[in-house]
Formats: sequence, structure tokens, C-alpha cells
Amino acid sequence: RSSDLMFEFVEPLLAFLQGLFTFYHHGYELAKDFSDFKTELTISIQNTRNRFEGTRSEVESLMKKMKENPHEHKNLSVCTMEGYLYVQEKRHFGTSWVKHYCTYQRDSKRITLVPFDQKSGGKVGEEEVATLKSCIRRKTDSIEKRFCFDVEAEDRTAVITMQALSEEDRRLWMEAMDGREPVYNLNRDNQNEGCAQLDNIGFSIIRTCIQAVETR
Repeated sequence: RSSDLMFEFVEPLLAFLQGLFTFYHHGYELAKDFSDFKTELTISIQNTRNRFEGTRSEVESLMKKMKENPHEHKNLSVCTMEGYLYVQEKRHFGTSWVKHYCTYQRDSKRITLVPFDQKSGGKVGEEEVATLKSCIRRKTDSIEKRFCFDVEAEDRTAVITMQALSEEDRRLWMEAMDGREPVYNLNRDNQNEGCAQLDNIGFSIIRTCIQAVETR
């Protein structure tokens, strides 16, 4: 009976040890297979960290210089204006407003538009380039959105309608693009209101009235 108890104890223990050794052996083989990858990853992370530290020190140094001499570093960007704008895109069932990161260079009149995905927080899609022809502020009652302006491009037939993030932002974009105010066409009734023209009969009546007043 004691021998049966020994077998019942030793055999499960041996199976457990065998499984444990097999597990560690597989782990050793996997670690050996991934040894080169781990080495490359370690080197890559170290290089990335070194570049990050170098870039951060350069940025901190540049920020310090800009604070000390703000006027010397005022126009570092080659772009006259850059930032986020919503661009109106016409679809089969209406229109949609897509967020873009846009830049504008006054010297070349070059506009670039890159779609921006709000959820992922990154730029998506291909960069579009256009040459500015004119920029006109949109009338408030002509569109459902606020802070809008129209951009006419040399190399496009359709007008690009854009929405700025605020009134001040729109003003800056329009100043950069030499934008113009819209032309207000008053209706004929308003144009003629208080501006009626007299014909010969009217002048004759007025002269008669003046003569009647003078004779009195």
C-alpha cells in the first residue's frame, strides 16, 4: 500500500516538473530567437532618446533666445500664415466641413491644404496645393457657418469656401491673403427710395408752385 502511495505522489510531481522544465525550455528558445530583435530595439530606443534629448535642448535654447530677443526671431516661419481651417466639401447629399491644416506664402501666393483627422490627432490624405487669385469675406447671411471666407484659385474653377476658428483668426487670414470685403447689392426699391427723378411735368409743377408762393 505504501508503494501505491509513493507512485501516486511521485508520478504527478514528475509530470509537474516535466511541464515546468518544458515551459522554461520554450521560454529559453523564444528568448534566444528574439535576442537579435531585442538588441536592435534597445539600440533604436537609445538612438531615439539621444535624438529627443538633443532636439529638446535645441528647442529650449531657441526658446531662451526668442525670449531674450523676440524681435529678431519674429518671422522664423517661411509661411505668411498657417493654422487650422475647415474647408467646405460638396457631397451628393449636401455639404460637409473637413478640418485641414493650411499654410499660405504671400510671395508665391501658394496655399497648401492637408486634411486633419480629429480623432487620431494627425494629418491624413495628400497635400493639396493652389495658387491664390482672390480672397473675399463671406456675408454673414449667405452661409450657415460663421467666420467664413471664399478663396478663388488660379488653377481651380471652383471657389474654396473656408471657415476660420474665430473672427480674429479670419481677420488674420484675410490680411495675409489681401482679402476684400463683399460687395453689397441693394435691391432696386432700396436704391430708388428717396431718389425719385423729376421729369418735365414735375419741374413745371414745381415752377408753378414757386411762382404762386412769390406772388403772395
